[in-house]
Amino acid sequence: MHGTTGQGEETGPKLGTSYAPGRNNILYIGVPDEEIPNLLEIVRKLRRENTNAGFRAFTYQMEEYI
Repeated sequence: MHGTTGQGEETGPKLGTSYAPGRNNILYIGVPDEEIPNLLEIVRKLRRENTNAGFRAFTYQMEEYI
């Protein structure tokens, strides 16, 4: 998702306005359960190497997809 808005715990709001400029991008990736640890380690590495970039990872159980 390109150009999303919101506010994280460590940064101010990103609302795409003059008051709170900036926007975020979200990438949803469906992976098998056994791949989650590998994907999380990749995100940890990206966070270590790019401390100002704001990489985050969230895991959700996927019940169904179409």
